[in-house]
Amino acid sequence: MAGFTEVPVDFQSYQSESDEMADMIADNKIAELAETENDILKDLLQELDTGEIDLSITGFDENEIGQLMSQIHQEENDEVAKDDIECPSVHDLIDTTSSNALIHEIQKTDLPPTIKDFLCVCAMRHQWVNYDRVAKFYQNQNETIKKLMRDSALVNDGTNDILVESFIQSKARNPLKITRVGTPVAE
Repeated sequence: MAGFTEVPVDFQSYQSESDEMADMIADNKIAELAETENDILKDLLQELDTGEIDLSITGFDENEIGQLMSQIHQEENDEVAKDDIECPSVHDLIDTTSSNALIHEIQKTDLPPTIKDFLCVCAMRHQWVNYDRVAKFYQNQNETIKKLMRDSALVNDGTNDILVESFIQSKARNPLKITRVGTPVAE
């Protein structure tokens, strides 16, 4: 599907099927024990986010990537004074080009108003949030705005560990199964 003619393969030969199963179980356990350096992961995802590839192939869904990208590097919090960060305009935080174009197409149809309204609301999910700018904007806001931004899951300054833990537990109860590329479905 990706158009590759060759791919790297790590072939492992086991003495028995039991050895192979034990190694597979150990591999999963090791992954459970691993801890991710979110700052490094965020940087890597930002590097990959060029539009050339679908970031869902990283194993993270759109919401997970958004939450991760909205996290503020701890060292940035510690080392950069609020006044040293240029605050972007609220208009620079989100790109509505795709959603606006889709809404325009919907409005041109002769569909019933209720269906148009529904489709227009759904079209809003095609907006693109620049989480790096959101983080800079956040650092220049008062506590009320910061709280609302955290509550809206626009940023994660480390205070929503309960939300993250809840998400992890939810994943353990309802693992995602990829039925086709880009379409996660609860099993």
